[in-house]
Amino acid sequence: MQMTPTPMSEFDPALLSSGELHRSWLEVPIGLNEHARLPLLAIRGAAPGPTALFVAGIHGDEFEGIAAIPRAMRELDPSTVRGTVLALPVGNVFAFHSQSRTSPASLDGGNLARSFPGRESGTPTERLAAALFAFATRLLGPDDLVVDLHSAGTRYRYSRLVGFREIPGPARAASEEAARHFGNIDLSVLWSIVPTRGMFNSETSVAGIPTVAAEAPGQGSCSDDDVQFYADGLTNLLRYMGMTPGPRPARDSRAAASVTEILAGTDGLFVTQVEADERVSSGQVLGRIIDAFGELRSEVIAPHDGRLTALRTFGTVYAGEYVAWICNE
Repeated sequence: MQMTPTPMSEFDPALLSSGELHRSWLEVPIGLNEHARLPLLAIRGAAPGPTALFVAGIHGDEFEGIAAIPRAMRELDPSTVRGTVLALPVGNVFAFHSQSRTSPASLDGGNLARSFPGRESGTPTERLAAALFAFATRLLGPDDLVVDLHSAGTRYRYSRLVGFREIPGPARAASEEAARHFGNIDLSVLWSIVPTRGMFNSETSVAGIPTVAAEAPGQGSCSDDDVQFYADGLTNLLRYMGMTPGPRPARDSRAAASVTEILAGTDGLFVTQVEADERVSSGQVLGRIIDAFGELRSEVIAPHDGRLTALRTFGTVYAGEYVAWICNE
């Protein structure tokens, strides 16, 4: 069925019929009479309540969230929903269709995940960021929830991480509490995320909207187990918010863990000595960076004990790129 796109700036969930799952396209002008069309799944409940916004595909090579959002939405019974559930499974359609992390070079090569809050008169990627940020801040507030789903993409493998930004402000406590109810506690790390600006989940937090951010293993794959992990987490958060019926998910009472980012000291080929999720010890060699002659250029050393929550799996590396994260549990 052909669907007429709605300008993202004009979308109004109050105009949706209640108790149904709606599918539509949201249109974003990106300059030179060109538009991006983003898929939207939406449910307006029969009873009033909060608004939840699920977003994935901010990077085009991170697939688990893209698959999980439609799965979670289809599993809901729209007649039982309180409030409004909005879901954008593919945030950067240009990157997704070009099978890349960022917008293609033919567009502007922009990294959407570093472009928020965006610029309405900027590059196509900056305009898309501005439209997404305006959409979120127009429709959500301090009693609502944003969930931003990511993964390791094609060059890394991550542990499953569920977290919140350490950004002081009105959304800080609510973001952490929501992250603690994502569920699947035995399968994930509760993550305290440094306050990096420019990312969607950072800027919505700064804007005062409670926000949960998550990472899945990635490596360019889309395993059903990881998709279900995300789908279950979204369902748990809706129950936590009182938006769908069912028992409140268990609260994760663990101390939130930060991560230490380990950077490559030189260019070269990164030969790993460890596996993702492995526990490592201070001083342990995580990998070696060699040159084209096989000569050692530098070693990558664990600075402290901890769990390896991210590991570069793409061989070549440039100095300054991160090659591993070690969790500070």
